[in-house]
Amino acid sequence: MELYKSISRIVAIALFAMSLVVVTMAVPRSGAPDPALAWSVRLKDAGLNVVTVEGKVLGRTGRKFTFFAVETESGGRIEPIGMEAFAPDGRPFGITATPEGWEVACGGDDFTIRYDVVMTIEDRYSPEVRGMLSHLGADRSRLMGKDLFVQPAHLVAGGVLVDIDLHEGDRIGSPWETVGTRMIVPSVTELPMTFVATGGYRFLEMSVSGVRLVLAIGGKWSFGDDELLETVRSIVSEEIAMFGSSPRDRHLVICDHNPVRGGRRFDYYGVHFGGTILLFLDPAIDRSELYGAPMSIIAHEFFHNWNGEALRPADDSFMWFTEGATVYFSYRVLLRAGIINDLQYDAAESAIIGRCRENALRGSVHLSMAGNSDLSNREMVNLLYDGGFVAAHAIDERISSLTGGSSGLIDVIRRLYRENPDGREIGTGDLNAAILAEIGADLSIFIEELLADPLPVSFADVSS
Repeated sequence: MELYKSISRIVAIALFAMSLVVVTMAVPRSGAPDPALAWSVRLKDAGLNVVTVEGKVLGRTGRKFTFFAVETESGGRIEPIGMEAFAPDGRPFGITATPEGWEVACGGDDFTIRYDVVMTIEDRYSPEVRGMLSHLGADRSRLMGKDLFVQPAHLVAGGVLVDIDLHEGDRIGSPWETVGTRMIVPSVTELPMTFVATGGYRFLEMSVSGVRLVLAIGGKWSFGDDELLETVRSIVSEEIAMFGSSPRDRHLVICDHNPVRGGRRFDYYGVHFGGTILLFLDPAIDRSELYGAPMSIIAHEFFHNWNGEALRPADDSFMWFTEGATVYFSYRVLLRAGIINDLQYDAAESAIIGRCRENALRGSVHLSMAGNSDLSNREMVNLLYDGGFVAAHAIDERISSLTGGSSGLIDVIRRLYRENPDGREIGTGDLNAAILAEIGADLSIFIEELLADPLPVSFADVSS
Protein backbone atom coordinates (compact mmCIF):
# COMPACT_ATOMS: atom_id res chain seq x y z
CA MET A 1 0.00 0.00 0.00
CA GLU A 2 2.74 2.45 0.95
CA LEU A 3 4.56 1.73 -2.32
CA TYR A 4 1.43 2.64 -4.19
CA LYS A 5 1.05 5.88 -2.25
CA SER A 6 4.67 6.70 -3.09
CA ILE A 7 4.08 5.81 -6.72
CA SER A 8 1.09 8.12 -6.72
CA ARG A 9 3.32 10.97 -5.74
CA ILE A 10 6.14 10.15 -8.18
CA VAL A 11 3.54 10.35 -10.97
CA ALA A 12 3.36 14.03 -10.13
CA ILE A 13 7.13 14.37 -10.62
CA ALA A 14 7.20 12.79 -14.06
CA LEU A 15 4.13 14.66 -15.23
CA PHE A 16 5.09 17.87 -13.44
CA ALA A 17 8.35 17.83 -15.40
CA MET A 18 6.30 17.68 -18.60
CA SER A 19 4.36 20.73 -17.46
CA LEU A 20 7.57 22.77 -17.62
CA VAL A 21 7.73 22.52 -21.41
CA VAL A 22 8.88 25.78 -22.97
CA VAL A 23 7.00 26.61 -26.13
CA THR A 24 9.24 28.21 -28.73
CA MET A 25 7.54 31.03 -30.55
CA ALA A 26 8.55 32.38 -33.94
CA VAL A 27 7.54 35.97 -34.56
CA PRO A 28 5.30 36.46 -37.63
CA ARG A 29 6.13 38.89 -40.39
CA SER A 30 6.63 42.49 -39.31
CA GLY A 31 3.48 44.52 -38.81
CA ALA A 32 1.10 41.56 -39.11
CA PRO A 33 -1.43 41.01 -36.31
CA ASP A 34 -1.27 37.78 -34.40
CA PRO A 35 -3.69 35.23 -35.88
CA ALA A 36 -6.48 33.74 -33.77
CA LEU A 37 -6.71 30.02 -33.07
CA ALA A 38 -9.84 27.95 -32.46
CA TRP A 39 -10.01 24.18 -31.93
CA SER A 40 -12.84 21.68 -31.97
CA VAL A 41 -12.90 18.06 -30.81
CA ARG A 42 -15.63 15.66 -31.89
CA LEU A 43 -16.15 11.93 -31.64
CA LYS A 44 -15.39 9.96 -34.80
CA ASP A 45 -15.44 6.30 -33.73
CA ALA A 46 -16.51 5.35 -30.20
CA GLY A 47 -15.50 1.71 -30.65
CA LEU A 48 -11.94 2.59 -31.64
CA ASN A 49 -11.67 5.61 -29.31
CA VAL A 50 -10.93 7.94 -32.22
CA VAL A 51 -11.64 11.66 -32.15
CA THR A 52 -11.33 14.23 -34.91
CA VAL A 53 -9.47 17.42 -34.03
CA GLU A 54 -9.92 20.51 -36.15
CA GLY A 55 -8.10 23.81 -35.77
CA LYS A 56 -8.88 27.09 -37.50
CA VAL A 57 -6.17 29.69 -37.92
CA LEU A 58 -7.79 33.06 -38.60
CA GLY A 59 -6.06 36.34 -39.39
CA ARG A 60 -2.99 37.23 -41.35
CA THR A 61 -0.19 34.69 -41.19
CA GLY A 62 3.11 34.15 -42.93
CA ARG A 63 3.22 32.16 -46.14
CA LYS A 64 4.03 29.09 -44.08
CA PHE A 65 2.67 28.14 -40.69
CA THR A 66 4.31 25.46 -38.51
CA PHE A 67 2.87 23.20 -35.81
CA PHE A 68 4.65 20.84 -33.44
CA ALA A 69 3.59 18.24 -30.88
CA VAL A 70 4.54 18.57 -27.21
CA GLU A 71 6.85 15.77 -26.14
CA THR A 72 6.40 13.71 -23.00
CA GLU A 73 9.22 13.09 -20.54
CA SER A 74 10.07 9.90 -22.44
CA GLY A 75 10.29 11.72 -25.76
CA GLY A 76 6.97 10.45 -27.12
CA ARG A 77 4.24 12.60 -28.60
CA ILE A 78 0.82 12.29 -30.20
CA GLU A 79 0.76 11.01 -33.74
CA PRO A 80 -1.92 12.80 -35.78
CA ILE A 81 -3.57 10.54 -38.36
CA GLY A 82 -4.54 11.79 -41.81
CA MET A 83 -3.47 15.38 -41.27
CA GLU A 84 -4.79 17.78 -43.91
CA ALA A 85 -5.04 21.55 -44.31
CA PHE A 86 -7.36 23.58 -46.52
CA ALA A 87 -8.60 27.11 -47.20
CA PRO A 88 -12.10 28.35 -46.29
CA ASP A 89 -13.20 27.61 -49.87
CA GLY A 90 -11.93 24.03 -49.62
CA ARG A 91 -8.67 24.45 -51.55
CA PRO A 92 -6.09 22.01 -50.11
CA PHE A 93 -2.84 23.34 -48.75
CA GLY A 94 0.33 21.28 -48.77
CA ILE A 95 1.70 19.95 -45.48
CA THR A 96 5.37 19.07 -45.13
CA ALA A 97 6.69 16.99 -42.25
CA THR A 98 9.85 18.54 -40.79
CA PRO A 99 12.06 17.63 -37.83
CA GLU A 100 10.26 20.37 -35.90
CA GLY A 101 6.72 19.25 -36.81
CA TRP A 102 4.39 20.04 -39.71
CA GLU A 103 4.63 23.04 -42.04
CA VAL A 104 1.46 24.26 -43.76
CA ALA A 105 1.95 26.15 -47.04
CA CYS A 106 -1.02 28.47 -46.50
CA GLY A 107 0.22 31.41 -48.56
CA GLY A 108 -0.77 33.86 -45.81
CA ASP A 109 -4.47 32.86 -45.94
CA ASP A 110 -6.79 31.61 -43.23
CA PHE A 111 -6.88 27.84 -43.08
CA THR A 112 -8.19 24.79 -41.24
CA ILE A 113 -6.02 21.89 -40.12
CA ARG A 114 -7.69 18.54 -39.42
CA TYR A 115 -6.50 15.16 -38.14
CA ASP A 116 -7.61 12.17 -36.07
CA VAL A 117 -6.21 11.01 -32.73
CA VAL A 118 -6.56 7.58 -31.12
CA MET A 119 -7.37 8.05 -27.43
CA THR A 120 -6.57 4.50 -26.28
CA ILE A 121 -4.21 3.83 -23.40
CA GLU A 122 -3.25 0.59 -21.70
CA ASP A 123 -5.46 -0.25 -18.74
CA ARG A 124 -2.63 -0.73 -16.28
CA TYR A 125 0.14 1.26 -14.68
CA SER A 126 2.43 1.93 -17.60
CA PRO A 127 4.29 4.72 -19.38
CA GLU A 128 1.21 5.10 -21.59
CA VAL A 129 -0.96 5.85 -18.56
CA ARG A 130 1.51 8.43 -17.35
CA GLY A 131 1.92 9.88 -20.84
CA MET A 132 -1.76 10.10 -21.74
CA LEU A 133 -4.09 10.91 -18.88
CA SER A 134 -6.98 11.63 -21.22
CA HIS A 135 -9.85 9.16 -21.08
CA LEU A 136 -12.58 8.70 -23.67
CA GLY A 137 -15.55 6.96 -22.04
CA ALA A 138 -19.04 5.96 -23.05
CA ASP A 139 -20.72 8.45 -20.73
CA ARG A 140 -17.94 10.84 -19.67
CA SER A 141 -14.49 11.87 -20.84
CA ARG A 142 -11.58 13.88 -19.56
CA LEU A 143 -9.19 15.39 -22.05
CA MET A 144 -5.73 16.89 -21.72
CA GLY A 145 -4.48 19.42 -24.24
CA LYS A 146 -1.16 17.79 -25.06
CA ASP A 147 -2.95 14.51 -25.92
CA LEU A 148 -5.01 16.28 -28.59
CA PHE A 149 -3.54 19.43 -29.99
CA VAL A 150 -0.49 20.25 -32.04
CA GLN A 151 1.01 23.57 -31.02
CA PRO A 152 1.65 26.58 -33.26
CA ALA A 153 5.29 27.60 -33.53
CA HIS A 154 4.13 31.18 -34.13
CA LEU A 155 2.66 33.86 -31.95
CA VAL A 156 -1.12 33.71 -31.83
CA ALA A 157 -3.66 35.96 -30.14
CA GLY A 158 -4.67 35.24 -26.54
CA GLY A 159 -7.91 33.45 -25.84
CA VAL A 160 -7.73 30.08 -27.62
CA LEU A 161 -11.23 28.71 -28.21
CA VAL A 162 -11.85 24.98 -27.73
CA ASP A 163 -15.22 23.40 -28.56
CA ILE A 164 -16.04 19.89 -27.30
CA ASP A 165 -18.62 17.60 -28.94
CA LEU A 166 -18.25 14.07 -27.57
CA HIS A 167 -21.41 13.21 -25.62
CA GLU A 168 -25.07 13.93 -26.15
CA GLY A 169 -26.19 16.85 -24.01
CA ASP A 170 -22.57 17.67 -23.17
CA ARG A 171 -21.56 19.87 -20.28
CA ILE A 172 -17.94 20.72 -19.64
CA GLY A 173 -15.85 21.63 -16.64
CA SER A 174 -12.60 23.52 -16.99
CA PRO A 175 -10.12 25.59 -14.99
CA TRP A 176 -10.97 28.38 -17.44
CA GLU A 177 -14.07 30.30 -18.47
CA THR A 178 -16.65 28.18 -20.27
CA VAL A 179 -19.63 29.11 -22.44
CA GLY A 180 -21.83 26.11 -23.15
CA THR A 181 -19.42 23.48 -24.46
CA ARG A 182 -16.72 26.02 -25.31
CA MET A 183 -13.61 26.54 -23.19
CA ILE A 184 -11.60 29.74 -23.47
CA VAL A 185 -7.93 29.05 -22.70
CA PRO A 186 -6.08 32.31 -21.87
CA SER A 187 -3.02 31.56 -24.01
CA VAL A 188 -1.59 28.91 -26.28
CA THR A 189 1.15 28.17 -23.75
CA GLU A 190 -1.51 27.00 -21.26
CA LEU A 191 -3.15 24.68 -23.77
CA PRO A 192 -0.94 21.54 -23.47
CA MET A 193 -1.56 21.17 -19.73
CA THR A 194 -5.21 22.21 -19.77
CA PHE A 195 -7.83 19.62 -18.84
CA VAL A 196 -11.53 19.56 -19.63
CA ALA A 197 -14.12 17.22 -18.11
CA THR A 198 -17.13 16.50 -20.27
CA GLY A 199 -20.22 14.34 -20.41
CA GLY A 200 -21.73 12.59 -17.40
CA TYR A 201 -19.73 14.29 -14.68
CA ARG A 202 -21.65 16.01 -11.91
CA PHE A 203 -20.39 19.58 -11.70
CA LEU A 204 -20.34 21.58 -8.47
CA GLU A 205 -18.90 25.06 -8.14
CA MET A 206 -17.95 27.37 -5.30
CA SER A 207 -15.69 30.29 -4.50
CA VAL A 208 -13.09 30.02 -1.74
CA SER A 209 -11.15 33.14 -0.74
CA GLY A 210 -11.68 34.55 -4.22
CA VAL A 211 -10.61 31.32 -5.92
CA ARG A 212 -13.17 29.59 -8.14
CA LEU A 213 -13.40 25.82 -7.70
CA VAL A 214 -15.10 23.52 -10.17
CA LEU A 215 -15.51 19.95 -8.91
CA ALA A 216 -16.27 17.31 -11.57
CA ILE A 217 -17.38 14.02 -9.97
CA GLY A 218 -17.78 10.86 -12.01
CA GLY A 219 -19.22 7.49 -10.99
CA LYS A 220 -20.88 6.26 -7.82
CA TRP A 221 -19.32 6.62 -4.37
CA SER A 222 -20.12 5.82 -0.76
CA PHE A 223 -19.95 9.54 0.04
CA GLY A 224 -22.11 12.37 -1.21
CA ASP A 225 -20.97 14.93 -3.74
CA ASP A 226 -21.53 17.70 -1.21
CA GLU A 227 -19.33 15.88 1.32
CA LEU A 228 -16.44 15.76 -1.12
CA LEU A 229 -16.99 19.40 -2.05
CA GLU A 230 -16.86 20.42 1.61
CA THR A 231 -13.66 18.42 2.17
CA VAL A 232 -12.01 20.05 -0.83
CA ARG A 233 -13.24 23.46 0.32
CA SER A 234 -11.72 22.98 3.79
CA ILE A 235 -8.34 21.99 2.38
CA VAL A 236 -8.21 24.76 -0.21
CA SER A 237 -9.30 27.37 2.33
CA GLU A 238 -6.62 26.27 4.79
CA GLU A 239 -3.83 26.36 2.21
CA ILE A 240 -4.79 29.74 0.77
CA ALA A 241 -4.84 31.10 4.32
CA MET A 242 -1.31 29.78 4.84
CA PHE A 243 -0.01 31.87 1.93
CA GLY A 244 -2.47 34.75 1.84
CA SER A 245 -3.19 34.33 -1.86
CA SER A 246 -3.25 31.75 -4.64
CA PRO A 247 -1.11 31.80 -7.80
CA ARG A 248 -4.26 30.86 -9.74
CA ASP A 249 -7.81 32.09 -9.34
CA ARG A 250 -9.47 29.10 -11.04
CA HIS A 251 -9.16 25.37 -10.44
CA LEU A 252 -10.75 22.21 -11.75
CA VAL A 253 -10.79 19.13 -9.49
CA ILE A 254 -11.74 15.89 -11.27
CA CYS A 255 -12.72 12.97 -9.04
CA ASP A 256 -13.01 9.69 -10.91
CA HIS A 257 -12.54 5.96 -10.62
CA ASN A 258 -8.92 4.85 -10.48
CA PRO A 259 -8.06 3.67 -14.02
CA VAL A 260 -5.01 1.66 -12.95
CA ARG A 261 -5.49 -2.10 -12.94
CA GLY A 262 -3.38 -5.24 -12.87
CA GLY A 263 -0.99 -6.74 -10.35
CA ARG A 264 0.47 -3.36 -9.36
CA ARG A 265 -2.79 -1.47 -8.94
CA PHE A 266 -3.20 0.85 -5.99
CA ASP A 267 -6.13 2.43 -4.22
CA TYR A 268 -5.68 6.10 -4.95
CA TYR A 269 -3.39 8.69 -6.46
CA GLY A 270 -3.42 12.26 -7.65
CA VAL A 271 -1.82 14.43 -10.31
CA HIS A 272 -1.53 18.21 -10.53
CA PHE A 273 -1.34 20.17 -13.78
CA GLY A 274 -1.54 23.92 -13.51
CA GLY A 275 -5.17 24.67 -12.70
CA THR A 276 -6.31 21.03 -12.59
CA ILE A 277 -6.12 18.32 -9.93
CA LEU A 278 -6.93 14.74 -10.85
CA LEU A 279 -8.13 12.65 -7.91
CA PHE A 280 -8.35 8.94 -8.72
CA LEU A 281 -9.97 6.77 -6.03
CA ASP A 282 -10.87 3.11 -5.73
CA PRO A 283 -14.65 2.90 -6.33
CA ALA A 284 -14.87 0.77 -3.17
CA ILE A 285 -13.37 3.47 -0.95
CA ASP A 286 -15.24 3.78 2.34
CA ARG A 287 -17.02 7.01 3.19
CA SER A 288 -14.91 7.36 6.35
CA GLU A 289 -11.80 7.74 4.19
CA LEU A 290 -13.00 11.21 3.25
CA TYR A 291 -11.69 12.02 6.72
CA GLY A 292 -8.43 10.14 6.43
CA ALA A 293 -5.17 9.75 4.51
CA PRO A 294 -6.65 9.66 0.96
CA MET A 295 -7.47 13.34 1.32
CA SER A 296 -3.75 14.03 1.65
CA ILE A 297 -3.79 13.71 -2.15
CA ILE A 298 -5.91 16.83 -2.49
CA ALA A 299 -3.82 18.67 0.10
CA HIS A 300 -0.62 17.52 -1.62
CA GLU A 301 -1.63 18.44 -5.15
CA PHE A 302 -3.14 21.81 -4.21
CA PHE A 303 -0.04 22.69 -2.16
CA HIS A 304 1.94 22.25 -5.39
CA ASN A 305 0.36 25.51 -6.58
CA TRP A 306 2.94 27.20 -4.38
CA ASN A 307 5.69 24.64 -3.81
CA GLY A 308 6.13 23.21 -7.28
CA GLU A 309 4.45 25.67 -9.65
CA ALA A 310 4.97 29.21 -8.34
CA LEU A 311 8.25 28.03 -6.80
CA ARG A 312 9.57 25.59 -9.36
CA PRO A 313 12.51 23.25 -8.70
CA ALA A 314 15.55 24.51 -10.58
CA ASP A 315 16.45 20.91 -11.38
CA ASP A 316 15.85 17.34 -10.21
CA SER A 317 18.29 17.77 -7.34
CA PHE A 318 15.69 19.91 -5.53
CA MET A 319 12.81 17.48 -5.97
CA TRP A 320 13.46 16.20 -2.41
CA PHE A 321 12.08 19.54 -1.20
CA THR A 322 9.38 20.06 -3.81
CA GLU A 323 7.87 16.68 -3.00
CA GLY A 324 9.06 16.07 0.55
CA ALA A 325 7.95 19.41 2.00
CA THR A 326 4.65 19.07 0.13
CA VAL A 327 4.03 15.63 1.67
CA TYR A 328 4.90 17.04 5.09
CA PHE A 329 2.56 20.01 4.85
CA SER A 330 -0.26 18.02 3.25
CA TYR A 331 -0.69 16.11 6.50
CA ARG A 332 -0.29 19.28 8.56
CA VAL A 333 -3.05 20.88 6.50
CA LEU A 334 -5.39 17.92 7.09
CA LEU A 335 -4.73 18.21 10.81
CA ARG A 336 -5.28 21.97 10.89
CA ALA A 337 -8.48 21.67 8.85
CA GLY A 338 -9.85 19.05 11.22
CA ILE A 339 -10.04 16.37 8.52
CA ILE A 340 -7.75 14.06 10.48
CA ASN A 341 -7.13 14.03 14.24
CA ASP A 342 -3.91 13.94 16.24
CA LEU A 343 -3.86 10.15 16.40
CA GLN A 344 -4.24 9.85 12.62
CA TYR A 345 -1.51 12.41 12.05
CA ASP A 346 0.86 10.68 14.48
CA ALA A 347 0.20 7.33 12.78
CA ALA A 348 0.96 8.76 9.32
CA GLU A 349 4.12 10.48 10.55
CA SER A 350 5.32 7.36 12.38
CA ALA A 351 4.76 5.19 9.29
CA ILE A 352 6.73 7.55 7.04
CA ILE A 353 9.63 7.96 9.45
CA GLY A 354 9.72 4.22 10.12
CA ARG A 355 9.77 3.41 6.42
CA CYS A 356 12.57 5.94 5.88
CA ARG A 357 14.59 4.38 8.70
CA GLU A 358 14.28 0.93 7.08
CA ASN A 359 15.10 2.14 3.56
CA ALA A 360 18.13 0.21 2.29
CA LEU A 361 19.35 3.24 0.31
CA ARG A 362 19.27 5.70 3.21
CA GLY A 363 22.74 6.99 3.92
CA SER A 364 24.20 5.67 0.67
CA VAL A 365 22.14 7.74 -1.80
CA HIS A 366 22.15 11.51 -1.42
CA LEU A 367 18.60 12.92 -1.37
CA SER A 368 19.46 15.21 -4.25
CA MET A 369 20.00 12.06 -6.34
CA ALA A 370 16.84 10.25 -5.19
CA GLY A 371 13.96 9.54 -7.54
CA ASN A 372 13.26 7.01 -10.22
CA SER A 373 11.48 8.08 -13.39
CA ASP A 374 10.30 4.61 -14.44
CA LEU A 375 9.23 3.64 -10.89
CA SER A 376 11.07 0.32 -11.09
CA ASN A 377 13.08 0.93 -7.90
CA ARG A 378 10.73 0.93 -4.92
CA GLU A 379 13.37 1.98 -2.41
CA MET A 380 14.53 4.92 -4.55
CA VAL A 381 10.98 6.20 -4.95
CA ASN A 382 10.31 5.89 -1.23
CA LEU A 383 13.60 7.57 -0.38
CA LEU A 384 12.64 10.67 -2.35
CA TYR A 385 9.27 11.13 -0.66
CA ASP A 386 9.91 9.66 2.77
CA GLY A 387 13.39 11.16 3.01
CA GLY A 388 12.09 14.50 1.77
CA PHE A 389 9.31 14.39 4.38
CA VAL A 390 11.76 13.63 7.18
CA ALA A 391 14.16 16.35 6.04
CA ALA A 392 11.37 18.94 5.85
CA HIS A 393 10.14 17.85 9.30
CA ALA A 394 13.63 18.25 10.77
CA ILE A 395 14.14 21.67 9.16
CA ASP A 396 10.76 22.82 10.46
CA GLU A 397 11.59 21.71 14.00
CA ARG A 398 15.06 23.30 13.89
CA ILE A 399 13.60 26.65 12.75
CA SER A 400 10.92 26.47 15.44
CA SER A 401 13.51 25.64 18.11
CA LEU A 402 15.77 28.54 17.11
CA THR A 403 12.90 31.04 17.09
CA GLY A 404 11.05 29.87 20.16
CA GLY A 405 8.19 28.69 17.99
CA SER A 406 7.62 32.06 16.32
CA SER A 407 8.68 30.80 12.87
CA GLY A 408 8.65 27.56 10.95
CA LEU A 409 9.40 26.17 7.52
CA ILE A 410 6.05 27.40 6.19
CA ASP A 411 7.16 30.98 6.93
CA VAL A 412 10.24 30.39 4.77
CA ILE A 413 8.19 29.00 1.87
CA ARG A 414 5.74 31.89 2.26
CA ARG A 415 8.63 34.37 2.15
CA LEU A 416 9.92 32.83 -1.09
CA TYR A 417 6.44 32.98 -2.60
CA ARG A 418 5.70 36.56 -1.54
CA GLU A 419 9.03 37.72 -2.90
CA ASN A 420 8.31 35.95 -6.20
CA PRO A 421 4.50 35.91 -6.68
CA ASP A 422 4.88 35.47 -10.44
CA GLY A 423 6.99 32.36 -10.01
CA ARG A 424 10.66 31.48 -10.16
CA GLU A 425 12.97 28.51 -10.09
CA ILE A 426 14.56 27.74 -6.74
CA GLY A 427 17.19 25.34 -5.43
CA THR A 428 18.80 24.41 -2.13
CA GLY A 429 20.85 27.62 -2.18
CA ASP A 430 17.69 29.72 -2.42
CA LEU A 431 16.16 27.77 0.46
CA ASN A 432 19.23 28.37 2.60
CA ALA A 433 19.19 32.09 1.80
CA ALA A 434 15.48 32.39 2.64
CA ILE A 435 16.00 30.64 5.98
CA LEU A 436 18.87 33.00 6.79
CA ALA A 437 16.71 36.01 5.89
CA GLU A 438 13.77 34.69 7.92
CA ILE A 439 15.51 33.70 11.18
CA GLY A 440 19.04 35.08 10.92
CA ALA A 441 20.63 31.64 11.21
CA ASP A 442 22.57 29.65 8.62
CA LEU A 443 21.25 26.08 8.39
CA SER A 444 23.13 25.11 5.22
CA ILE A 445 25.41 22.61 6.96
CA PHE A 446 22.47 21.09 8.85
CA ILE A 447 20.52 20.71 5.60
CA GLU A 448 23.48 19.15 3.80
CA GLU A 449 23.74 16.59 6.59
CA LEU A 450 20.04 15.81 6.19
CA LEU A 451 20.47 15.29 2.46
CA ALA A 452 23.30 12.84 3.11
CA ASP A 453 21.14 10.96 5.65
CA PRO A 454 17.64 12.37 6.19
CA LEU A 455 17.03 10.57 9.49
CA PRO A 456 18.28 12.65 12.43
CA VAL A 457 19.10 10.92 15.68
CA SER A 458 15.99 12.43 17.27
CA PHE A 459 13.81 10.38 14.91
CA ALA A 460 15.87 7.19 15.02
CA ASP A 461 13.75 5.42 17.64
CA VAL A 462 10.40 6.07 15.92
CA SER A 463 8.95 2.69 14.99
CA SER A 464 7.10 1.91 11.79
